[in-house]
Amino acid sequence: MYATSLGYKILLIEDNPGDSELIEEMLMELDGIPFHVLKAASVLEGLKFLAQPERPDLILLDLYLPDSQGLATFQTIHTHSPSIPVVVLTGVQSDSIGVEAVSQGAQDFLVKTGLTSELLVRSIRYAIARGRRTTGSGPVALNLSKVIGFLGVKGGVGTTSLTCHFATQLKNRTEAPVLTADLDLEGGALSFLLQAQSTFSIADAIENLHHLDAEYWKKVISTGLGGIHVLNSPASAGRYQKPSAEVAACVLRFARTLYPWIIVDLGRSSEFSANVAAEMDEILLVSTPEIVSLQAARKVHESLRESGLTSDRLHLLQNRTLRLPEGSNMIEEIVGLPVYNTIPESPRDLGEAYLRGTLAAPSSAFGSAVHTLVNQITGLKDSSPPSWVANLRHLFSQDKSPKVGV
Repeated sequence: MYATSLGYKILLIEDNPGDSELIEEMLMELDGIPFHVLKAASVLEGLKFLAQPERPDLILLDLYLPDSQGLATFQTIHTHSPSIPVVVLTGVQSDSIGVEAVSQGAQDFLVKTGLTSELLVRSIRYAIARGRRTTGSGPVALNLSKVIGFLGVKGGVGTTSLTCHFATQLKNRTEAPVLTADLDLEGGALSFLLQAQSTFSIADAIENLHHLDAEYWKKVISTGLGGIHVLNSPASAGRYQKPSAEVAACVLRFARTLYPWIIVDLGRSSEFSANVAAEMDEILLVSTPEIVSLQAARKVHESLRESGLTSDRLHLLQNRTLRLPEGSNMIEEIVGLPVYNTIPESPRDLGEAYLRGTLAAPSSAFGSAVHTLVNQITGLKDSSPPSWVANLRHLFSQDKSPKVGV
């Protein structure tokens, strides 16, 4: 966060229209670096701004808002955006609460009565210059976490199976906390495959967004195979009211402060998944090689590009091998993306594992392919290369029946 030739981007969270207008005018009065002001009238509106890819340089925060009062207002905003400096706005009788906010992490507090342009601008510039950064044993800084989304171009292409296996192998390889978030709002099979049943889901996190902290988070998530933390889909918990993409993004923003890796099952392509895709650092478009799937992949790719996602964040993952003449780039011509990786057809590996209540072994053909995918997208070194025995077994055990993905 820093000033550019375009100036500072300030998020003003203030519900009093008069105070909001006055503060904006103060910021416009002085020459020099310009200020671009974003305005929100509640904590929830502010969190929606903070869920956008382009985040503000600083937050000006009134502590008394329609949906939150006092120090709880600062705590909510700071929890969701620990790396963004906050300057608290207080009333004339509220010096003590301003001091307490500073002791809890705010950069400064300003009493609105008697506030001047010079005082306001100086406080903002000093706060940005100090620029708090989360270190040590505290939450993981936002810029250190990574969110990877698996998005099916249509139903039945194996999106959930790939999400589960990718997350568990990543956890085993890094020994770091990994969260899997099920944003397939109509399916909810991720918790079933990971054996992480819970009556709580992302809907509960959204309903308690203003009070979401590390302690409440422990109640919302469940633990699945391999120690993976699972944030369930509302559908898996018997709740079918769909959240908005904006508030779902707010929950993911909070989760970034707790996990270095977040793996998201976005389910099949939909308006919801397209809107929440902006929160992903990288997206794997999961398709099968049939022409219907490839045509769907092309449409999804075009839609995501139109929404502002660049090609370097989009990868085509082909689930099942398609035998093509050497040198053929038919799939790339149809979809508009090169094939990033190919997962072999492995219904026996998956079927036997699911019957046992486990996931496919890393040494299986399917597991070996996922191992390679983890290396490819994370940059991890291959300390345990896929077994040649598994590859040989795959050649003799391929099931030619059509694949039906979870």
